[in-house]
Amino acid sequence: MPDVHSPEVLKGNQWHHAAVSFKEGDFLKMYIEGKPESENKFTATKELFDDDAPLRIGQDFNGDATQFFAGVIDEADIFNRALTQVEPKWTWKITLERRLPSP
Repeated sequence: MPDVHSPEVLKGNQWHHAAVSFKEGDFLKMYIEGKPESENKFTATKELFDDDAPLRIGQDFNGDATQFFAGVIDEADIFNRALTQVEPKWTWKITLERRLPSP
């Protein structure tokens, strides 16, 4: 099963934005704070995700799936297409602006 991991260690007790984009037969990309962090090129098809298994966010789905994200996940968005190179940066900026206190 192809996957991507961030080489950067994220600081705890802080808000972070992570995005993953998948294009059938081409790539799986990870973005952190709107910047490309990791990419895995592969030839898998969309059937990789078209089965009866539940979608798991924050859980390692390789092997026995016993590793979980230790934190809070909110505002999980799922698109029906691969994001362009700039869209993860836009979604990061928009989400960050919503979280900033009003002047």
